[in-house]
This record gives sequence, C-alpha cells and structure tokens, in this order.
Amino acid sequence: MIDNKEESISENDFNLFLSRLLFCFFAEDTGLFEKDLFSKILWENTKEDGSDLNDFFTELFEVLNIESRSEFGSRFSKFPYVNGGLFQEKIKLPNFSKKTRKIIYESASTLE
Repeated sequence: MIDNKEESISENDFNLFLSRLLFCFFAEDTGLFEKDLFSKILWENTKEDGSDLNDFFTELFEVLNIESRSEFGSRFSKFPYVNGGLFQEKIKLPNFSKKTRKIIYESASTLE
C-alpha cells in the first residue's frame, strides 16, 4: 500500500480494520444499517483528500461499540449499537488519501 509503510500499522490492526469495513458494507446492504447509510455519511462528511478519514473511522468505530450516544455528534446518530466485540478494541488505522477514500466509497456503493 503506497499510503502506508510496512511498519506504520500492524498486520492485526490492518486485518481488524478490514473486517470492520467489510461489516459496514455488509450491514448497509442487509438492513442492519439504513440503506446506503455508511457510504452516504462517509462521502458527505469527510474531506475529498481523505485526510480526516482516520478521525472519521475512529469515531464511527467507537460509536458502533457503545449504546449511549449522548457525547457524539449527530452524523452518527442513525448507526445502531453493534454488540459482539468487533468494535471493542482500539486499533491504529492506516493512512488514507484521496484515492483510498474513493476506493472505500465505491466499494461500499457497488458491493451487493
């Protein structure tokens, strides 16, 4: 991955990030999340250059892991609490760019 040097993120953290991302794609397509909720929030609430995706995913993953949402902004208010521990562990996220933002969005929008 050009945006990330080998040592910038552990294999475990990267695998967990991908698992969480796949869960969000799945949840959006199966009715666990509102239709297109994840992709719409991602596209409308992040910078085109991808520079704020780390903050976006950090907050989203934290929100998905807690039942009480009072301290979080409204952009994540429609996401349900996800029980089961997938979002419990705090992880280091990869670096993102304009290209990776677009790939994530297009993947969320086109996968069925």
